[in-house]
Amino acid sequence: MTILMLIFPIILFVVGVWGIIDIIIKKKRCTEYVDAVVVDIEKKRNTKRRRHISYSYFPVFEYRFEGKDYMKRSSLYSPYLSFSIGERVGLYIDPDKPENFYCPQETIHKVIIYLICIAVGALIKFLFC
Repeated sequence: MTILMLIFPIILFVVGVWGIIDIIIKKKRCTEYVDAVVVDIEKKRNTKRRRHISYSYFPVFEYRFEGKDYMKRSSLYSPYLSFSIGERVGLYIDPDKPENFYCPQETIHKVIIYLICIAVGALIKFLFC
């Protein structure tokens, strides 16, 4: 059995667990509700091979907290989660670091992704190690 088959499931499992912990920490820190507006959709080019090009789209949120305006890009893209420019969205921000936020609409998608990582990592480890 190759070293990759031993390490890969552990990496998947750790990424999943760390992602869930990160969500929990963000939910504890980000307690202030703000109304935000999607002001842009950033397009990022993904190239895996020379001939295969795809794009990811990330919403950019603008919000105001304590008289200061913030513009932050989301870190999540999901084909099942779409935002439109001009759409109003509720965010929760960290009052100590207002540039840190979480979007409840995105949170369930992140949880699903991390749970899949945990499950696949555990399954590979169980079946092949």
